[in-house]
Amino acid sequence: YALFRERGWAMSLKAGVYAEAEDFAFFQVHVELTMAGKDHVNDVVALPYQYIRLMARHAVDAQRWRQEGHFADAEFRYQEKDGSSDFVTKMAEDMHVYPTADLLSWAFRYKDWGPAFLKDLLGRLVPSNMLLVVTKPEYKAKARAKRRDGRNKGEFAFQKEPIYGIL
Repeated sequence: YALFRERGWAMSLKAGVYAEAEDFAFFQVHVELTMAGKDHVNDVVALPYQYIRLMARHAVDAQRWRQEGHFADAEFRYQEKDGSSDFVTKMAEDMHVYPTADLLSWAFRYKDWGPAFLKDLLGRLVPSNMLLVVTKPEYKAKARAKRRDGRNKGEFAFQKEPIYGIL
């Protein structure tokens, strides 16, 4: 993300597992582009793949894996509480996939170190497996919203700047 910001291409970046099931998952990278970034879509798409290749060449070792596991454990212990309906929905979905004892913590658990698994996973994160979606400028507030403030009878207008994004 720092490189995207340094080059003036992105305002935000989110990455992680999306639409996970028992035997597959999607890895999603969402980049909110700046106006300058929209002219560098191919460069923005290429950078994460360069990083993945770097990771594959310099594989994560067992010590680093354990360290990440400790971070995940701390994240689990100090996570914010979700709304109760979201929590129940997630638990109902997960009950079909994970053992009951792991329902609360499965997403934060690092299993035993497995370099073959990691190599296989990184080998699947290639451009030929990618679904690229580039959205055109959109306005979160399509019309100017005006309202009166009861105290001073002033008018206020709200208008969003265009957003460019890559999913």
